[in-house]
Formats: sequence, C-alpha cells, structure tokens
Amino acid sequence: MKTQNKKFAVIIFIYLIFVSLGLCDSLQGVAWPSIHTEMKMPLDSAGILTTIMFCMSAVASVTIFRAIRKFGTGSVTFVCVITTGVALIGYSISRNFLWLVVSAIPVGLGQGGVETRLTPHVA
Repeated sequence: MKTQNKKFAVIIFIYLIFVSLGLCDSLQGVAWPSIHTEMKMPLDSAGILTTIMFCMSAVASVTIFRAIRKFGTGSVTFVCVITTGVALIGYSISRNFLWLVVSAIPVGLGQGGVETRLTPHVA
C-alpha cells in the first residue's frame, strides 16, 4: 500500500510541474498586449520570444540526457524548474525587449529539460 501511495504522490507532483510549465506559454499570451504597449513594441514581436523559447526547448531536449546520466533525474529536473522560475521573474521585471529575449532563453531551456525527462517517466 505504501508503494502505491508513493507512486500516486509522484504522479501528482509531476502533474503540478506540467501545469506550471503551461503557465509560461499562457503568461506570454495573456500579458503580451500590456507588454507590447508599455514597451512600444509591435504586436508581432511576441513571435520572436516564442521562437526563442521553442528553439531553446529543442536544444534542451536533445542535450538533457547527458546531464541526466551525470547528475540524475531529480537534480536535473530541480535545476530546470528553478531555472524556469528565475527566468520568469526576469521576464516579469524586464523593462525592455532585450531583457525579455535574454529571459526567454532559460525559460525555453528549463521547459525543454523538464518536458523531455518527465514525459517518458509518466508514460
């Protein structure tokens, strides 16, 4: 019975991590109308940020397994989650588009790392 409770707790924890990863993408969609007005950026500049995040996510998904072999799944997942959180703080306090671009890089890397490792684990 204890093993079953532990598996259930792990699945719930992973589910919460996946939900939090979805916040990154939806945050930009909800906040961009205000951001682009405040920074006086064209509306389509959001595509640049999205492209950077997706490219960094792809880079992370290709390279993450080397880090997992060296440091373990838990450590790598923890670092990816922390990286994404810190990058989102940078995203929220940015005052210009360049800082948004810089913050989009670790957001994408963190998202890609977590998704790549946890999706097979859940499956």
